[in-house]
Amino acid sequence: MLQEQAFSIAQIALLGFALGMLIDIYRVSNSMLNPGRYLVGLFDILFWLSCTLWTFVYLLHVNSGEARLYVLALLLLGFVLEQNFLGSTLRTNLRSVLHALIKGLGRLIKGVSVLVEAVLEAITAPFRFLVKLFLRPIIWLVGFILRPIGFMLLRVRALDQAMRALVTKWWAGEEPKEF
Repeated sequence: MLQEQAFSIAQIALLGFALGMLIDIYRVSNSMLNPGRYLVGLFDILFWLSCTLWTFVYLLHVNSGEARLYVLALLLLGFVLEQNFLGSTLRTNLRSVLHALIKGLGRLIKGVSVLVEAVLEAITAPFRFLVKLFLRPIIWLVGFILRPIGFMLLRVRALDQAMRALVTKWWAGEEPKEF
């Protein structure tokens, strides 16, 4: 009987210790990911609901669901022990690990994107060659056909600008020059 109670006390304190670790992990991940204001609120609610549910299920298993004052005191004791002895070390190491993970994940994503780009380049190269092969003559032919029209349009534009200059000078009272 006494051994079971001691084991139950140790398990509840261990639960408080584990909750402290979870809180540290949550705080570090929240500070590194820096979600928006509304997501922080949503994540806080989800985090605390999951911690509450986990604590309730654990207490059902260990203590038949009895939530007495000593249970809360033991949870708090485990949390305080974690914060005093492991909290700062865990947060520091966790920041380093998460930073390395994020950096490694970024490199992995960059490598995969380079690989995908190379594969797509290899797949589409024959098609691009065929498009260039067949479109070049068409583009040349369209240019050959439209070149005289473009030349005429340039001549019409030059004539239009000369006429505007003559009318402007005439309106201003200047004598036009002879050609």
